[in-house]
Amino acid sequence: MFKLIGNRHAYVSNSIDSIDILSYISIIAFVRITEGLFSQKCELGGNLYAHIKPSQVIYYFGTNSNFNCYNSGDFAGILSVSQDSLNIYNFFAQKENLTKLINIVKN
Repeated sequence: MFKLIGNRHAYVSNSIDSIDILSYISIIAFVRITEGLFSQKCELGGNLYAHIKPSQVIYYFGTNSNFNCYNSGDFAGILSVSQDSLNIYNFFAQKENLTKLINIVKN
């Protein structure tokens, strides 16, 4: 998490009360590789990261989602998700819903 202080972005390590005070958030990005499995690995090497604005964070608290992120061995960088989580992903990945989300984030 980063906060704009002066003309520079400063790392925020303490807890915050509002996500809106942040200038951007660094996230690990995952790409779907097959049903229920996602990877943070880039085809060119390294891991996928993104810096997003707080307004681009989408909260969904409708269900407890189970997932496993493997950090070592042959599956390092692989995220496996439960069927409930996959259903949520599939819902938001539908073209119509994705278009609506993009329009919301743009505004």
